[in-house]
Amino acid sequence: MKTVEQLPFPELLDITEAAEFLCTSIRHMRRLVAEDKLSVVKIGGKLRFDRADLQKFIDDHRRPGRAR
Repeated sequence: MKTVEQLPFPELLDITEAAEFLCTSIRHMRRLVAEDKLSVVKIGGKLRFDRADLQKFIDDHRRPGRAR
């Protein structure tokens, strides 16, 4: 098995890896894709997610905390 560094596009994650990256379920990932809230690369029948797009999704949904 190849390591991430040996893969041609190491920044692309499968749906399981992307769900782990976002700390969510695969089902939620599929819903985000279906609702066009998350960018996806489709290779054959497989969904792949760019790590930079996932980080941007996190950054775009960041909210400031409340002061007490």
